[in-house]
Amino acid sequence: MTAGILIYALEEKIVKLSEIGLLILDECHNCQGGNPYNRIMAIYRSMKLSGEDSRPQIFGMTASLSRGQANTDIQAEENTLLLCANLDAEVISTVHSPECLEELAEHQNVPDEAIVEAPGRRQDPFADEIKIIMKQIEGLMQNTPAFNALVEDNPLLEISNHHGHTAYIKWLRHTQDVAFMIVTNDKLRRKLLTCAKHLEKYNESLDINRNIRSKDALAHLENFRQDLEFNRKRFDDTDKYLVRLFDEKRNRLQEISNDPANPNPVLMKLEAVLKKAFTPLVRTGLKRGILFAKTRSYTAALKRWIEETDDLKFLRPGFLTGTGNAGDRVSEIRMTQSQQIDLLSRFREGNHQLIVATSIAQEGLDVASCNVVVRYNHTTNIVGRIQTKGRNRAKDSVYYLVVDEGLKLRDKEMMNRIGEKTMMNATKKVQKLLHESPQAVRKKILQLQKTDHHDREEKRRYEASKQEQRIKERVKFSCLICNTFACYSDDIRCISGKHRVVVDESFTSRFETKEHERPKTLDGGVTVTKRIVCAQCSSHWGILAANFQDRELPLIQPKHFFLVGARGNRRRLKNGMKPGFRLKITMYKIMI
Repeated sequence: MTAGILIYALEEKIVKLSEIGLLILDECHNCQGGNPYNRIMAIYRSMKLSGEDSRPQIFGMTASLSRGQANTDIQAEENTLLLCANLDAEVISTVHSPECLEELAEHQNVPDEAIVEAPGRRQDPFADEIKIIMKQIEGLMQNTPAFNALVEDNPLLEISNHHGHTAYIKWLRHTQDVAFMIVTNDKLRRKLLTCAKHLEKYNESLDINRNIRSKDALAHLENFRQDLEFNRKRFDDTDKYLVRLFDEKRNRLQEISNDPANPNPVLMKLEAVLKKAFTPLVRTGLKRGILFAKTRSYTAALKRWIEETDDLKFLRPGFLTGTGNAGDRVSEIRMTQSQQIDLLSRFREGNHQLIVATSIAQEGLDVASCNVVVRYNHTTNIVGRIQTKGRNRAKDSVYYLVVDEGLKLRDKEMMNRIGEKTMMNATKKVQKLLHESPQAVRKKILQLQKTDHHDREEKRRYEASKQEQRIKERVKFSCLICNTFACYSDDIRCISGKHRVVVDESFTSRFETKEHERPKTLDGGVTVTKRIVCAQCSSHWGILAANFQDRELPLIQPKHFFLVGARGNRRRLKNGMKPGFRLKITMYKIMI
């Protein structure tokens, strides 16, 4: 059972924690913040503080007893102690006796490590052309008097020059939030949001071009252009202008992406590393490897690159990503749980010598023959470093970090190495304190638990107060782009704890359907058949799903709508935010 399923069962009173005798938490370092592990343990800690004895035993396992980065030894010890408080841990058990360490060494393979740097492109004509388009779109925004007025009131809206980087995405997000919440003129809001959407795609293409190939970056834009074509009949002047900008550059971008004189030096270094790591023995099936990439888009692009590279195609790569939003085009590179299981089975059997994966493969993936792990052009934190290295299971393992020297990732990795040692020392220190001064440590843990409980109760009361006010309202859902009415909150049912279905029959007149690029079955037996889009502006609203008693029902994603209260107050739901109104919980098997 996953932690998410268990917390849902506990919160919906389907099961009680007191009915569980032993709770095993694998990768228990995740027990922090809003993680499902910590939400489960918050229920446990509340039971403890109220004096309830019928609590399960807790058994946590991890290779990295850390809550993240710590700048000092004291901070590392405090982080470890807080994690112990979250888990209500009274004992930290590690392998430390000489006999056990010797036995562990027989089964644990510590990989050789290497950081490999390469310079980025000295000349990048593809990026130059993309930035010209982006400047033209930014100019269109700046030539709008209302936008300039917004910039005067909000300096953070000043256009960013960090094209292709995270800072630019932050500017776009802020611009979108302002357009969503402040701009009341529908035409102006649509213009700003349309420009921001195009800029976001161009920024993503710059990122892909910097890390993979120009042809992959162009393919990303072509996919976006193809999606836009479906909406052509609803193009306004802004849409027509933005599409024309791309079409005018299309041939030049194609010419650049096909030019063999425009290679990516970092990608060439990755090719050399993979060829070195996978000796001819790999052809006999004696080696397996994992290539970690930063994003889902990277995994698909790197897989295509390997398949199209003569010296690497023998690796027969697969890719492994997490589950996600079934309505977006990137669902083509998102996987259901059954697809993940099938991919890992083929990897173990040797049908794939290499898998390209996102961070989902950092934890819990156990392939005995895996002895090559490569992280490409990104680093994470101490826990990510330890977990990634831990995927090396076989003898003679190697762990490479291949990076663009201009990104300064070597320094970050070296800090992670230092942090790893600090974390191990902190674990030993707290372990020793638990052994030598158990009462004092338990008293400290109890105080941390009481503080956490108090903070959670304050937050719960605050949210309950806001929820009570909003539940009384009939909340209206309106299209995020064109402000068209979609449905009311009391028209929505929550199916199987996760899917939001609109049951108002008139809702079908407000959306149109589009063939889904990759129909598939999601967890819970929901079969995606089509995408649903706004009938007025064709912006994405959700999906059409089957298998609810053999009916097709519209599943919406609230993040694509405005929520408008009875007093006209508007807000937008982002991922992970609570809606602020109560949805009726319905199991699809008894759905009328």
